[in-house]
Order: sequence, then C-alpha cells, then structure tokens
Amino acid sequence: MQFFHLLDLPDLLGIRHFHEVAVPTLIPLYPQLISTPGANMPRRPFPVTPRFDPTAQKKILQFCYIMYGLVFLAGVTAIVAIVVDYIKKDDARQDPVLSSHYRWQIRTFWFSLLWACVAAPLVVLLGLGVVLGFAVTVWYIYRLVKGWIRLMEYRPMYE
Repeated sequence: MQFFHLLDLPDLLGIRHFHEVAVPTLIPLYPQLISTPGANMPRRPFPVTPRFDPTAQKKILQFCYIMYGLVFLAGVTAIVAIVVDYIKKDDARQDPVLSSHYRWQIRTFWFSLLWACVAAPLVVLLGLGVVLGFAVTVWYIYRLVKGWIRLMEYRPMYE
C-alpha cells in the first residue's frame, strides 16, 4: 500500500496556492485519489524506519550501566534503567553483541531484586540476611563492572 503526504497534493495538481481550489471539487475531478490511494503519486516510504546505529545503542547501554551503578545513591535510577532496557532492547535485535548486553542488564536487575527481597526478611529473623545482602551487592557490582568492560570492548556477554 502506498501513502502520500497531504501537503504534496497542491504540487501534484499544479496549484500554487491551495486556498484557490475548494477541496470538495477535487474529488469529482480526481477520483483515483479515493479509489486507489497513492496512484500516480511519488513514492515515499511510510512509515520511515530509522537506520540501526550501533554507536547510539552503545551510548544507551552505557547510560543504563551508569543508572544501575547509581542505584546505591538513589534507587529510582535502576527503575529508569530497566524501563529504558525494555524499550530499546528490540532496536538492538539485529546486533547480537548489544542484544546480549540488554539481556545481561535485565537479568541483573531482576535477580538482584529477587535476592534482595529474600535477604530483607532474613535480616530481621536470623541476621543471615546481612551476609546474603552483602553477597548480592558484590554480585551486582561484579555484573555491572563485567558488563561495562565487555561493552567497551564490544564483546557479547555470553561467550
């Protein structure tokens, strides 16, 4: 199916000023505009799909790694990062390296949240939660550092 831009209509009809012709009078004169949309119109790709830019995707991933790192100062930064990850992960599908980093970040977020939720009640009950919470924090930092280094080297996370 072809689409045309409504603002191209005056140029296609040879009208210099669109207000010179009433729009209802165009329909009987040019029925092909109704019956076959885009007939004899210049081809214009619609919708326009943006070209894949790995540099921009890499910058988005760097932003997310920074947001995950700032979680110790303000917890909301991790929520911002996970939302960005879910929004942009489909854009990186054609690049396995960048796609693996999105998966790595998403899994890091959810598993750290899971283990933090397990550790929190154990702090009150047994004190074991402090040890588990420390282990989760070390694991979280390890995954962030490993992900950042591999992103800078443009290497996939799962080799």
